[in-house]
Amino acid sequence: ELRRAESVLAEAEQCRAAFPRITRVRCTAGGDMELTFVDFAQERKVRVALTMAKGAYPRGALRPRVAVTHAGRKGAPTLPDAAVIEAAIERVPAGEASRRLLGVCRLVDWIVARGEQGMGDAAREAAAAARRASPSLPART
Repeated sequence: ELRRAESVLAEAEQCRAAFPRITRVRCTAGGDMELTFVDFAQERKVRVALTMAKGAYPRGALRPRVAVTHAGRKGAPTLPDAAVIEAAIERVPAGEASRRLLGVCRLVDWIVARGEQGMGDAAREAAAAARRASPSLPART
């Protein structure tokens, strides 16, 4: 358990380094990880809580809870509803390297920056990454 917790924390630090909109990472006594994303240019603040306890991470149900504190300035791309973001987070696959948190953070980061379009961008990027990671199938003869 401790080794798994350490790897999750290391991945969270990688996310923080990779996605500058992550302004806060907090682990709760109940086993949740809370991430806060802020985009000052768009005037947005989105909080995400994920369940990490009892084997939920990386392959289990993360039970995401999203709270949009500030939806953005006038003229900013529209954010999807919190329930839509939560469903999209739950669909992020663990992948071979079990680095699901990086995928979740990429998704939320893009949504915060680009609104609804960010969901499509993240889905296309995830599909491209999955194609790059999948082994080639032998040719049929």
